[in-house]
Amino acid sequence: MRSLRREALLWLSGLLGVLGVASAASSYYLVQDETNSFLDSQLRQIAYYVDDTPSVPVRPTPDDPLYEPEDDFLVQIWDVAGRSILASDPGVPIVRRTTTGFSNETTPSETWRTFTYVTPQRTVQISQRLSVREELARDSALRSALPVVVLIPLSWLLLGFVIDRVMRRLDRLAAVVGAREADSREPIPLRDVPREVVPLVRAMNDLLDRLGRALERQRRFVSDAAHELRTPLAALQLQIGNVRGVAKGRDLLSRLADLEAGARRASNLVAQLLRLARYDADHRPAPADVLDLTALVEDCVREIAPVAAAAGLAVAIKAGTALRLRGVASELRILIANLLDNAVRYTPRGGTIEIEAGIGADGNGLVEIRDSGPGIPEQLRDRVFERFFRASAPTIEGSGLGLAIARSIAEHHGIAIVLENRACGIGLAARLSVPASVLIHGP
Repeated sequence: MRSLRREALLWLSGLLGVLGVASAASSYYLVQDETNSFLDSQLRQIAYYVDDTPSVPVRPTPDDPLYEPEDDFLVQIWDVAGRSILASDPGVPIVRRTTTGFSNETTPSETWRTFTYVTPQRTVQISQRLSVREELARDSALRSALPVVVLIPLSWLLLGFVIDRVMRRLDRLAAVVGAREADSREPIPLRDVPREVVPLVRAMNDLLDRLGRALERQRRFVSDAAHELRTPLAALQLQIGNVRGVAKGRDLLSRLADLEAGARRASNLVAQLLRLARYDADHRPAPADVLDLTALVEDCVREIAPVAAAAGLAVAIKAGTALRLRGVASELRILIANLLDNAVRYTPRGGTIEIEAGIGADGNGLVEIRDSGPGIPEQLRDRVFERFFRASAPTIEGSGLGLAIARSIAEHHGIAIVLENRACGIGLAARLSVPASVLIHGP
């Protein structure tokens, strides 16, 4: 996933770096050229005003505290006949030029920058070591470019700070959107939203509005359809019961039994659809009702015990520490009842169902329902939570919605639900894990 903050920082940092380097380079060469021009002008001025008095000039030596390499000029003066009038350093063999202008003169030891000034009365040549000039120009250029070079990383730091400040407004917008409830229909507020992001937020609000209307239509359709189907199915079951009272013949009674079973399955499916539609439409957090999950499990076991006994199943429960948490008792009762109903339905006659509730070894709350049924193949274990998916044989009644509803209720209460085949190789273990952070400890 590409980061807008990182991409903006990289592009702008690169742009600042290129501009900074270009500015430093241009400053370096411009100052260097300006320094050379200044030194050339200095040579010219000295040539114009130098005195031709034939005496030995006093020049500071390198040991003198007043010595400056840039002040160490070579002064040569010749008369009109070409005789030397003055030479500040006779040991430097720079020849006399016959035209006015600048030149670079090379001696056995080094190269000099020379300005020659020719008049009808004399010829004046002022020379300066080229190495000294280059060092002066380079130092001046570096001093001018150094601030720019130093400011480049500082500008990167400032740029990062500015981008963080700008992106912080987007982070606040993301926090506002992330904190919204799933069923919230209110538009995202535009207050404190950057002007450039306003079209995006408005488009999101428009999308949320359309999506909300579509979900509401879907929820209303499922709810209305379930309500509309419930009444005729109930009437059908009553009519089947009435016909059974006057029916004659074993074949007719068998057909009525099949018809009654089909009507009962349809009624259960409608009830499950209505319940699922309600859960899909209501994603609000569970209200702050404190309840005991262990006691709720015991109640559900007592309710299903007669059904299990009629199916020839042995039910055993081991209830330990009370698991107190905040939740909706009616929803959690449906969650546990669905798991118990699956255990009873898929366990063959003569099998066993074991229920355990308490604190697990990891400190989390634990509710486990173990049966001795066929279990679930590993490749289908995740799919059984999908709506209308059934991993069992078609002869076993079911709508394929029980586990989907169970997982929805568990997620609303922060409970993890896991299905695993038992280690003994026979049966399935349905485990509810309640995080310790969800449990309420103390009185």
